[in-house]
Amino acid sequence: MKDADRLITAAMNAAREATDVIVKCTAASDNQIRFSNGQIDISNQWSFTKMDVFVAIGKRIGSTEIQGPTSQVVRARISELVARTKGMGQSQLYNGISGAPSKHRRARGLLDRGIEGFGEQAPILVRQVIDAAEEQGARRVAGSLSFGRRRFELGTNHGVRECYDESSYDLNVRSFVDSESSGQGLASGRDMSKAEERFLEAARESGRIAAMSKGGVQGRPGRYDLLMNPTVAANLLGQLAESANPLLMMLGASPLKGRLGAQLGPEGLSVVDDPDMAEGLGSRPFDDEGVPTRVVDLFRRGRFVGVLHSTSTAREAGTQTTGSSRLVNMGGSRLPAPWASNLAFKAGDSSPQEMLEDCKKPTIYVTSTWYTRFSNYEEGIFSTIPRDGIFLVENGEIAKPLRKIRISDNIVGLLSRIQQIGSDVTQVRWWEEVETPTFIPHVKFSDVNITTATM
Repeated sequence: MKDADRLITAAMNAAREATDVIVKCTAASDNQIRFSNGQIDISNQWSFTKMDVFVAIGKRIGSTEIQGPTSQVVRARISELVARTKGMGQSQLYNGISGAPSKHRRARGLLDRGIEGFGEQAPILVRQVIDAAEEQGARRVAGSLSFGRRRFELGTNHGVRECYDESSYDLNVRSFVDSESSGQGLASGRDMSKAEERFLEAARESGRIAAMSKGGVQGRPGRYDLLMNPTVAANLLGQLAESANPLLMMLGASPLKGRLGAQLGPEGLSVVDDPDMAEGLGSRPFDDEGVPTRVVDLFRRGRFVGVLHSTSTAREAGTQTTGSSRLVNMGGSRLPAPWASNLAFKAGDSSPQEMLEDCKKPTIYVTSTWYTRFSNYEEGIFSTIPRDGIFLVENGEIAKPLRKIRISDNIVGLLSRIQQIGSDVTQVRWWEEVETPTFIPHVKFSDVNITTATM
């Protein structure tokens, strides 16, 4: 952002009555190509700048977002924010931010300068994606490709002044053979040299699943072994790992509350929050308080061993921040709260094909889900509707495609019923169901409750 340091200084001056101040500036150059029916529909490019501001006066907190900030607008808006915050009640969720700047590591692999010429290549790649899906049997192909570059600049009234740049791409492609036979493929990352290969792989997967799902029949309710591809596993297990968050536990929104130290899964299950993955779309060298980020163990050999902390939640728990603070909306205002960066599941030993061949009991293989909803967050009771390719596996082979089923179970209980973890770790981020980038392979479970669903 042009003059970001000057704008941050103006914000600090306007908020000098505040106990704590966080100013986060974002300058973005974003692109999106949307396609359907085998053709590009829309190609958009836009740029924006914004400033997110958090202030605290003791335990009274307030926040604002300023689009296209100028010094005059910043001074006026933040003066209003401080005055409004003085009249707020004390927050029970806030205990302060880090009081001093700390040296952080250099950002590794977050910016690939190949993004600068990617706009010219992107329409050609989208055309190749469509062709690759059609070669696998798709009759109609739709989806979107997003890519761009961003710069983040952070300041606090405790002396933090930091910045980093990043680039990213994100492809979602869906293929259709008919109105009920579809498949999905995803690809995301930062290394532009790998984009073409990943795009084509996602397109082929999408077309192949769509072709295989033709002629599906109504599934029958019961308890089945269940094989999830990475997209589905990220949706369900990723949400569980995200809930290793003391703030969510305090709000009654985490099924992991009261389970720290418990053996919840098999020894092959290990999960970390890793903000230093070069390809991870959630990677960052420091958190929104300016604290250096670090890897945090969440599950180790099946045992729930750790949670994420901001300075605020760490003080409440009598421990140290894990450098996991992010400005998030909570109760109508933004505040610095613990939040996951990249969830990384340890790979297992089995390939997806080996996992299929090992299915001796009737097994359902799901490749995508949507409308994942929790009827009770604390107990972990959820349901989700599989879509796209759903297959019945018998004697190690796909027997037939299915339709109209629902997975209804307990998310913590699923951990104890993990049978196999695949070797094919893939990054999944999907705006509709998987917001936190999650590196995860195929996962197989036993004895999962399946009901019928009206689509």
